[in-house]
Amino acid sequence: MKFRLWVAASAVALSACGGGGGGNGFAGLPIAVATSPTGSTPATPAPEPVAVTPGPGPVEVTPEPTAPTAPTTPTPEALTPVYEALRVASTNAEYLDQLNAQGARGFRNSEFLNAGYVKDSNTTYVYESLPTATDAAAWQAQLNAQGARGFMRVTDKGDDTFYRKDTRSTSTFTYTILQKTSPPLPTPPTRAALEAWTRDDAAAFVEQANAQGANGFYADSPNFTGKVTRVNIYRKDSASPAIYSYKIGATPYVTRGGNVQQYRFEGASGFLLHTVFGSPVVVVGVTVYVKDISQSATFEFTQSANSFDDGISAAAANVEARTGYVLFARTLSTSGTGLSEYKKATGCTGFLCGAQ
Repeated sequence: MKFRLWVAASAVALSACGGGGGGNGFAGLPIAVATSPTGSTPATPAPEPVAVTPGPGPVEVTPEPTAPTAPTTPTPEALTPVYEALRVASTNAEYLDQLNAQGARGFRNSEFLNAGYVKDSNTTYVYESLPTATDAAAWQAQLNAQGARGFMRVTDKGDDTFYRKDTRSTSTFTYTILQKTSPPLPTPPTRAALEAWTRDDAAAFVEQANAQGANGFYADSPNFTGKVTRVNIYRKDSASPAIYSYKIGATPYVTRGGNVQQYRFEGASGFLLHTVFGSPVVVVGVTVYVKDISQSATFEFTQSANSFDDGISAAAANVEARTGYVLFARTLSTSGTGLSEYKKATGCTGFLCGAQ
């Protein structure tokens, strides 16, 4: 999160009072002299006027110099989000070129469109890719080396990990990779046993994530199953005061028909859907929600039916963006057609609030 610091200089008005009386002062009281008769003693003459030194004039006060206003780092101006969808790149090298071309225009990759991008501030982005390490220790070292340069991990494709840097941000990132603490899979893997295991798996994640979230680490990729399997990746932004709290949702996630009512219930108290735990044989998933407890944000949600085509979805997202909603998820309607879900944050700053 970025805070704008304003330094106010207080001006002190000084007034000077002038000194007392005029230039002559008092010359003494007049004394009446009677005419003396002949032979009488002459009257005592009146005393000479006493000179009075004039009082000081107005005192000139030189005002103290005003301290200069401290320079502030400019915060990128917020814009109404604009979405674009491009052709899906055929190779990782082509994808990196596409990312950097879009980043130079101020567009960053969107999590909810296959080759989609979103622009919501006056900044630009630079992308890099590196071969994904094959063990947790080596990968954590790579993540932290990139994070120290301001590059945040954004996705993994094939054998490569892609990183993004916001050119107007001073953020650096610290990563930690932890092994999952979930129980072993049940034997035999019946549906009832798997549903119970899914609940236990989600509960184990929440316990681990809350320990990390208390130190400002966000669960970047729970249950990652790429080259390094069965690990959870956590990320901390040096410029963010966020403290993350996780919990299991009050109701299960449904794969068709949308979950807006559930989102609204949790969003009213500042919780946002983080991930869904499930398996192919589990009809409903266990939802995990996250909240930044350093602020008092709330979230509203809406949904609309649209095509699975990225271009059509981007156009629909642009309509919603003009009313303050950003793309939050893409799922299925009860009839199996495409369904887009959108969020709107209130009283919120930072990573969880905007378009992703």
